Amino acid sequence: DDKSTNLVQSIWEFFNGLLGQLLRSKPVPDSISIVGERRLGKTSLLGYLQSKLCGCAGVTCARVDMQALGEQTQSGFYAVLRRSLEDSKAPLSKSDCFGFREFLDVLDTLQRRKRRLVILIDEFEIVARNRGFSLAFFDNLRSAATLHSLTLVVGSVGPLAKIAHDGVTGSPFFNIFIKERLGLLSSRETSCLICHPGGRESGLAPWQTEVRSITGEHPFFLQLACAHLWGLCRRKGVKPEVLALQAEILKSAYDHHRYIWEHSSPEEQSSLRALILGERPDEVAVDSLRERGYVSECNPPAIFGNCFAEFVRRQSGSEGTTRRTRSLGLAPKGPPMETSKMRDNIRHHIFISYSHHDGKWLEHFKRMLRPLTRTRAISIWDDRRIDPGGKWKEQIQGALKSAKIAVLLVSPHFLDSDFIAKKELPPLLNAAEKDGLTIFWVLVSDCMYKETSIADFQAANDPAKPLDSLRAAERNKVLVSICEKLKRAGQSPAT
Repeated sequence: DDKSTNLVQSIWEFFNGLLGQLLRSKPVPDSISIVGERRLGKTSLLGYLQSKLCGCAGVTCARVDMQALGEQTQSGFYAVLRRSLEDSKAPLSKSDCFGFREFLDVLDTLQRRKRRLVILIDEFEIVARNRGFSLAFFDNLRSAATLHSLTLVVGSVGPLAKIAHDGVTGSPFFNIFIKERLGLLSSRETSCLICHPGGRESGLAPWQTEVRSITGEHPFFLQLACAHLWGLCRRKGVKPEVLALQAEILKSAYDHHRYIWEHSSPEEQSSLRALILGERPDEVAVDSLRERGYVSECNPPAIFGNCFAEFVRRQSGSEGTTRRTRSLGLAPKGPPMETSKMRDNIRHHIFISYSHHDGKWLEHFKRMLRPLTRTRAISIWDDRRIDPGGKWKEQIQGALKSAKIAVLLVSPHFLDSDFIAKKELPPLLNAAEKDGLTIFWVLVSDCMYKETSIADFQAANDPAKPLDSLRAAERNKVLVSICEKLKRAGQSPAT
């Protein structure tokens, strides 16, 4: 709804306007959905609101971090919510049990004390897109916000109704929010960030034009450029050069650029290429890219900065472009990036299959692999990379087809999943038999795996010692051993 969507133009005006709305006593402030791409400032905004709301008369403010949601279930959500309420000194019973009913008791107690509750929730897409959260869960939250003095402020990468899984998209929960969208900075804000961050002189004003050309008005990339430029300026006798600065930023921003690219639709990718080549892009795709903050508001449209534009050029797979970027020192270490057409015909990444009930084990595993993914020694895929609002079944099927290695995190929850048994395992096992895909299965918890076809493959850890039976130090040794095997397998020639 266009009337409820505002593109943020003035940061402080917006921040203070939002704060004023939340401090209103009557009527109870509306719940707010803050929509913005990764690195556009949602977390910083929620932190600012928390710092201002805490200690305000008549307001109890709790901040919930969805990254702390080890168990991605409804009970896991309420466990994290309870810890947040404890930190905010909300009135809690001494009972170990905490669910929706106990949450209502907290709201009733606060209301009797003439206090309102504001809950700030970051990365709400972790909940909205997770099929483990039922329609009843969202309807309960809506009821609490409607009938009690409760205001929800949630941050997400996309509009809630679009990123929610198809089992809950009809819930009236998504209608209680006023939607605010974060976008690129204004020209004045960009100048302020470069020249007077925090109200102090930075000494970077002479390079303002160069910084703008490299990063555009994207807040994260601006901060990254200013940090690099400040480091160059502090070196005695060294005068910063534009090409050197751009090379440093392109290298350090590579993972962020790739994230943007991989989370763009085919139409958006084609339009980005068209903008680079001076061709006419798809208007609908350009509107979407503008909304996401990756295309400027100018007419004709342009990619937000030269660094990301250079990254997009490399996606064309042009030999001449690749040679030119390498001659400038802009290409990151490692082999030339493959084109999307090449990726369609080669198995190139590690697919992780797991039950959402075992989300904490997925995080353990990915955390151990991080040194390898950071340097792009390997590439991993799990369903948390599904595009917000995307066709999740098609994206999973595409990832299955291009997987070189499959890691199965096997547990009772894993074997209980009909989706895994019917949709994920058959193509993986078939590819292992016919296309040379490698199966790594890891026993997370004791279960009836011997009654399945998984038992035909060698386990990556000792089945007599599942991960959940080990102490932390021993478990880390096992995970390191598994990751080293994955590295060797991942770096062998693709089939």
